[in-house]
Amino acid sequence: MTKKTDTDLIFLSTHIDNPPISPNIIKISGITLQGTPLTLHVTDFNPYFYIRPPNPEPKNFISLLSSALTKKMNEKSKSVLLRIEKVYKKSFLYYSPTPVLFYQLFFTNTLLFSQLTKILESGIYIDDVSYTFQVFESNIPLPIRFMIDKELTGMSYIKVTKYKKIKNKNSNQNNSNNETNIDSGCTTTNTNTTNTDKNISNITKNNTDIPNTSHYIEYITSHTNISHIDSITTLPPLKILSFDIECISKTSSFPSAKIDPVIQIGNIISVDGLISKHIFALDSCADIPNATVHSFTTETELLKEWIIFLIKTDPDILLGYNITNFDFPYLVERSETLKIKEFKFMGRDSSSIRINTNNNTTTVHIQGRMIFDLYAIIKKEYNLRSYTLNSVSEYFLGNTKEDLPYNCMYSLQMGDKETRRRIALYCLKDCLLPLNIFDKLNILINCIEMCRVVGVPIEYLNRGQAIRVFAMICRKAKFMGYVVPVVENTEGEKYEGGYVMDPVKGFYEDCVAVMDFSSLYPSIMISKNLCYSTLVRKKDFKEICGNKNGEFEKESVSYEDSIGESELEGMDEEYDKGLDEGVCDKDIDVGVNDRSNDNYHPLNTSTDKQRGVNINKDKQHPFNNTPNSYHPFNNTPNNNHHFNTNDLCLTPTNNLFVKKDTLEGLLPIILKELLEERRKAKKSLEIEKNEQTKASLNARQLALKICANSVYGFTGASKGFLPCMEISQSVTSFGREMINFTRKLIEEKYDVKVIYGDTDSVMVRFKKISVSQIFQTSRDICEYVTQRFDKPVRLEFEKVYCPFLLINKKRYVGLICKRGSEMEEKGKESNDSKDNIECRESNSKDNSKDTKKINLDKDNDIRDNLDKEKELNKDNNNDIRDTNNNTLIPYKIDSKGIETVRRDNCKLVRNVMESCLYKILWEKDLEGTKEFIKKVITDLYMNKVDISQLVISKSLTKSKENYLSKAAHVELAEKMKKRGEVYGLGDRIPYVIIKGSKGMAAYERAEDPVFVLENNIPLDVEYYIENQLSKPIHRLFEPIMDNVSVLLKGEHTRSRMGVSSKFKGSMNVFLINQIKCLGCKSKGKILCDLCSKEYSKYYLGCLKKVEESKKVYCKCWVECQRCIGSVMGEVICANRDCDIFYLRSMAKKELIEETEKLEILKKFDDEFYKKECEIKYLSGKSIEYYFIKRCLIRDEFYKKECEIRYLSCKSKEYYCSKNDLNSILSIIRINV
Repeated sequence: MTKKTDTDLIFLSTHIDNPPISPNIIKISGITLQGTPLTLHVTDFNPYFYIRPPNPEPKNFISLLSSALTKKMNEKSKSVLLRIEKVYKKSFLYYSPTPVLFYQLFFTNTLLFSQLTKILESGIYIDDVSYTFQVFESNIPLPIRFMIDKELTGMSYIKVTKYKKIKNKNSNQNNSNNETNIDSGCTTTNTNTTNTDKNISNITKNNTDIPNTSHYIEYITSHTNISHIDSITTLPPLKILSFDIECISKTSSFPSAKIDPVIQIGNIISVDGLISKHIFALDSCADIPNATVHSFTTETELLKEWIIFLIKTDPDILLGYNITNFDFPYLVERSETLKIKEFKFMGRDSSSIRINTNNNTTTVHIQGRMIFDLYAIIKKEYNLRSYTLNSVSEYFLGNTKEDLPYNCMYSLQMGDKETRRRIALYCLKDCLLPLNIFDKLNILINCIEMCRVVGVPIEYLNRGQAIRVFAMICRKAKFMGYVVPVVENTEGEKYEGGYVMDPVKGFYEDCVAVMDFSSLYPSIMISKNLCYSTLVRKKDFKEICGNKNGEFEKESVSYEDSIGESELEGMDEEYDKGLDEGVCDKDIDVGVNDRSNDNYHPLNTSTDKQRGVNINKDKQHPFNNTPNSYHPFNNTPNNNHHFNTNDLCLTPTNNLFVKKDTLEGLLPIILKELLEERRKAKKSLEIEKNEQTKASLNARQLALKICANSVYGFTGASKGFLPCMEISQSVTSFGREMINFTRKLIEEKYDVKVIYGDTDSVMVRFKKISVSQIFQTSRDICEYVTQRFDKPVRLEFEKVYCPFLLINKKRYVGLICKRGSEMEEKGKESNDSKDNIECRESNSKDNSKDTKKINLDKDNDIRDNLDKEKELNKDNNNDIRDTNNNTLIPYKIDSKGIETVRRDNCKLVRNVMESCLYKILWEKDLEGTKEFIKKVITDLYMNKVDISQLVISKSLTKSKENYLSKAAHVELAEKMKKRGEVYGLGDRIPYVIIKGSKGMAAYERAEDPVFVLENNIPLDVEYYIENQLSKPIHRLFEPIMDNVSVLLKGEHTRSRMGVSSKFKGSMNVFLINQIKCLGCKSKGKILCDLCSKEYSKYYLGCLKKVEESKKVYCKCWVECQRCIGSVMGEVICANRDCDIFYLRSMAKKELIEETEKLEILKKFDDEFYKKECEIKYLSGKSIEYYFIKRCLIRDEFYKKECEIRYLSCKSKEYYCSKNDLNSILSIIRINV
């Protein structure tokens, strides 16, 4: 089958797969260092699993078992039992001093593994006797089993010594025709000119067609010829294709693949920074600078030629935004509707695309091609207000795009080639932004390093953390002679999570030092040797130790004030973050998402009752000098026993584990290796100069830390691969006692106060001492505490807050300060308050990016009083200096649990909270903060807050009938559907709450913000104060002041502005507004007889408002044109996440309204003067002559008056008094 070749085959493995159509074959896809793609077929690897035979073993039992299993198998099944071998292994679950007998069953494939597991566990008859077996490792996926046995990891290099080339059956992969240019009869225009469209490309390298260097080859080999290579670290050139599709619907609703066509497919190919852009368009499309336009007359031609383009381009990576949930399924379903059979064959070996949907999660597999859906990646790793591509790109890149609404697509497509060019630009931008985000966040490098650390194929990274930890355990278990049991998932009791100390609430102007245990839970598991393989059941303890009751007792407590059980009751009742398939994200630093200060905590999860693993549920014991001072009775075991009770550790939850002197557990070994590898990676990172290598090292150390912190969560996931509550509850119980013991040690040794502790950290308040003493004492405390615990537990000094506001459990905020010397070493850093506000729950790098700003003149109010930039004076008076000239310099604001990023809050809440934090912490101006809150409340009542600050948005996750209760955004979606605007599942629906009749629920008063703007519908100010602002403000100010309600109620709430609405009632009845006097508001005329005497005052005021609205609208328009990349195109963007959208809509409405008023005022003045002309100018020229002349002079006069007024510092009243109607008429008559 294989033959020895002159050279070894060395390549980077990108996929290791076991396709359903070829269950006996393992396909390894990869790329050589020269960039040649290939697939290696391994045909002779036999999967297996283990069972525990009966004791004693019956005679000829293997042959009898083989016959019985063969009969049970379906005769039509392709799965065949090859052989059964005897092996001696240890069970990974529960302590086993010596290896025991197991049967290893080999098969041709894994098709019947699940069925056979149930048969063996439920019982199988052999010679009329029913035997039940415990099954081991039948749940390991075949690709992972193969990688473990061959010592391969994901995205690593493989060497093959013997192999045979397979003739390429794919005619589309003809090497002589591997060109990216398409010459199949479509209209193609290639405009490789200098790109002046900044919105289409921000990659500086020249955009040219990238030649296809792929020569796809397939090989066949035996698994015995395969080995791994660790010495190669560089990556081959990878070709990336970022694509996006556009569809239209005649009904302006969300497109349906059964009836609505694909009109355009955008493509950007990237190799080593060089890009090539292609747009596939239905009907003609105008040329696009630096892009190739392919035009087609039918949709069928478009799809056929695009799949040819994909095959010939032969990308290694397919990239996009929400492509697994929308683009791929839509294209496949559309091709089936059009009966394009060849469309689905996207694999490098001509295999078809596989799309699987399970639990609302869609996965896409294309043989030989890596797929990255940035929507799924960003949503999993980041907590953002919105996950639209526009919001995500603005957050990470500071770049936005035009957002074309569904109802505009059809008219643009049905227009001419220029309007279709508008869609093409939009489509290409949707291809470029994911590519830029992909590069910005180093997603590829991070995924590669994660695959190499955990040893799984790259496509397995989308399956959660549990499979990663399971793969690491199985790999180490094979090396150490263990077999991993198959455990049924069940639910049961909950266990206590991390300990949260009762906070000493208040505002601290003194310094507060934060000290945390480095990798606390992994360190506990290592120091206490907590593992599946070291866990001792109570019945086993009785047998091996000869103790009838198996009881333990603690030694006498020598610590006088031992901590009682009552002090362990302060648990985290607020914490509601669940374990995701065994993930514990506590203390994980993810460089891509900047979780450097994130502290997530383990959840109380279920205990597996059915397995009977728990020894008992007795009350936990208090500890002695240290939290590990549990000792059994000194019983003298019999000579037959392997160890005595001194070799066991009793945890605070009464679980028994063997100490590492007797047997070191597999999990502690894995954790030590992960932490040691991370230490080495960080050390190498400090001295590395090459940027690419640094990125790889950083990704590796982050992957290692994530994996180390995920092991604990894996043990506590009741629905995971291998739940073991004895381990998880023991870890958290040790952690709780360590926090209490640490507080005791610190307060007795030092003159300080521990004001708060949370899971793995303590906060220590210092009295008035020097800056140098604060830092030195903090380090001394950490060293002192560390010495009291077993290695590798270590308390580390993290940071200093000054001042610090402790609100409640998991809610605090402080100003991080550094010593002047530290700041000088790190270089000057920005002291902008908004940029330096860090909210741990958001994983954010820069919260200031959430709001787009337009720079207007200072005299112009754009109705946003909350989003002004603040600059820190270099001569900061808040510096703390001591006699040694040490300086404590403010660095940034750090917050946790503060309402600055919650997506169910409007932006006003975030802006108000950020401004308050800045004023309290940075400026230390409490009174100014109170006045600021009052001003915000006043502005709300006076309708001076921009509506964009009041918009709330929520995702439409399911259909209306599937919601258990009525929700505001769901009801609004139904309302919008009747107006012709349809939202699809997954869309975020923005809404505001309007005033309604008494008793109306909030969901009945939810309304579209644009509809509210256009119809002057008044908002429910009380709702925003009570349901949005009140709770955050109370939480923030309660530790500082007594009566917080005075901020929300009082004299500052009496001034209120009514809104003249065209909208009334819940039945959407529109009324015609009567004209009111601009002065006294009486109905009938634009100016009543009394107010008409001050005509010039009102005319100038109205003209000023027109000019102001026009200026704001023009600036918004220019900003939107910059965003879409065209100074000629009409702005039709409907990005509801963009503040400019609402500002532009508001300015447009005000401009129209004020212009109408101005025209009415002109007509009013014209009628007044016409009457004068009839009386005073009866001879000579005609009345029309005087009337026309007078209007021209009047308009020119007012124009000059306005120019003078804008340039002068005089008040409006000054000019109004000087230029009343009579004086103006006198000047006009003289000129005439």
